[in-house]
Amino acid sequence: MAVYQKSYLEWIDRIALLSRGYKIPNFATFSNEDGKYTMEHVIRLTTQCGEATQNDYYRLQLFPFSLSCTTFTWYSSLLPNSINS
Repeated sequence: MAVYQKSYLEWIDRIALLSRGYKIPNFATFSNEDGKYTMEHVIRLTTQCGEATQNDYYRLQLFPFSLSCTTFTWYSSLLPNSINS
């Protein structure tokens, strides 16, 4: 069984700590199968992130929570540490 490794750089989790009590939003998920456009999803995600919108690293951490179906499969198959911005 393969162990999932995050696709963004591992040091991001050490420096990007969401404030205590931050609740991960119930994101509208993107599957690329429902007729929605990628840019529409990114704008919706940014809006739903609340205080996390102010920090690129927070958005990197929260992005996978907004994916489903084939888009989540694609994201989870990215090489570890392949996303740096």
